Amino acid sequence: MIFDYCEFEKTEEGRLTVITGCRFEDEPDELYVIHLNTLQDGTVRKLTLYFNGHDCSYTFKAEEAEAVLAYAAEVIPSSAYAGWYEGELRIV
Repeated sequence: MIFDYCEFEKTEEGRLTVITGCRFEDEPDELYVIHLNTLQDGTVRKLTLYFNGHDCSYTFKAEEAEAVLAYAAEVIPSSAYAGWYEGELRIV
């Protein structure tokens, strides 16, 4: 996976959605969007892949999910949400 950008959106429920653009190596011309719906304790409640605004109903491979979390963890410290999480990001 090749990551393109990372944005953050706070929800009304007090959660934070991490929005990441990515490209798959076998489809380098297509931009996908990954939403990580997270809680303040670092729990990722849902990991969803979108293409052109549509949910792909994609099941991430373990190594793909880990790559997404690693990228988000890399970007968060330099974002406006650097101190927001009380723990590390993790999928439950």
